[in-house]
Amino acid sequence: MPSVQRFNYVNCSDRDFRVTLEPWADQYLICSGDSIEIEIHAQNELGILEIEQTSMGLVIYAYEGSIVCVMRNGVELPPSDQV
Repeated sequence: MPSVQRFNYVNCSDRDFRVTLEPWADQYLICSGDSIEIEIHAQNELGILEIEQTSMGLVIYAYEGSIVCVMRNGVELPPSDQV
């Protein structure tokens, strides 16, 4: 049975951050004060995400077989240009 896991992230800092999804290396710019929703889809049972805080933002390591969507106000965001 397909499963979905969701969480919200708010950039409460005074500078812009990047959220990077691995293993795809997709990056999303999250401006100061912005919030996003992150949705993880799995065909079977949910796995464990690894989330790493860096000086540039968050790195989210997805598990095998998962699909990760980054959204703002329910609309999927395209990846940002990489730096």
